[in-house]
Amino acid sequence: MKLIILSPVYNDWESAKELLSLINDELSRAALTAEILFVDDGSDQPQPSSFNMVKLSAIHSVQTLQLKNNVGHQRAIAIGMSYIYEKKACDAVVVMDSDGEDKPNDIVRLVRALEAEIRPCIIFAERVSRSEGMKFSLFYHLYRWLYAKFTGHKIRFGNFSILSFSILGRIVVDPNLWNHFAASVSRSKHLLKTIPSNRGSRLFGKSKLNFTALVLHGLSAMSCYNEIIAARLLFSTLMSISFFLAGIVAIVAIKLFSTMAIAGWATYTIGILTIISLQILLISLTFMFTLLGNRKNQPFIPLRDYAYFIDRLKDENDR
Repeated sequence: MKLIILSPVYNDWESAKELLSLINDELSRAALTAEILFVDDGSDQPQPSSFNMVKLSAIHSVQTLQLKNNVGHQRAIAIGMSYIYEKKACDAVVVMDSDGEDKPNDIVRLVRALEAEIRPCIIFAERVSRSEGMKFSLFYHLYRWLYAKFTGHKIRFGNFSILSFSILGRIVVDPNLWNHFAASVSRSKHLLKTIPSNRGSRLFGKSKLNFTALVLHGLSAMSCYNEIIAARLLFSTLMSISFFLAGIVAIVAIKLFSTMAIAGWATYTIGILTIISLQILLISLTFMFTLLGNRKNQPFIPLRDYAYFIDRLKDENDR
């Protein structure tokens, strides 16, 4: 199997260098070979000169695709995938982080799982345990809960995956890939499978994913389901309005057709419920029609537009 490993990097060259050695050891033990493509996501720290001095046997080549500026983790993946599909023929592509949290020994497990499949597919390493602290885990579980409620889908995997080259050609023309790789695949109709995987620990340094970045990451994932979220929001709005209207009708009926005393605040309550109902409906309709109006706009297609972001390709060495 001709394998290419794609990994985005932002300044974390020390981890990427160590990762090369770890991947090489795992591939050697499994009698596998691969090429490595790092995507330099606009790093402001230069790649160290010692980077190409790592002794490798199972890795035939190491290349770095340097971007013109920082576009973010997900978009760096989209650019790398588009570059591989257009410039490099292979059998499969592994997507993984370069900080060590995606364990190199799971690469072999992903490869064997793909080899066992008859049809082309995507296999993700599903996280059964995580290494982050309690605060991060709390917000991560909140994100997963909101994701499931808004989209109707559950997600338990990140970027770490392997995909057949034929599947890659379908993914890189999906506009949603530009926002979030895992969510775009989750929404697609491609054959998707998972294997259990324990999240590793960073090789060096601390994670750059702060609270703001985590929120943006979650919103990017849910943006792949904009139409579904809009439809669910509109349905929920109509249900809420029905509830408010039922309350208004009940208050009016009691006042007109019974001798029960109605508190003086009932009139104010009717007015407030009416205003809230109209505001919620207006917000939902605005969101819905904005999305429908955007359908006529030309979307960003990663395979068509990725080249604008590439500065140059740096070839470390051919082995």
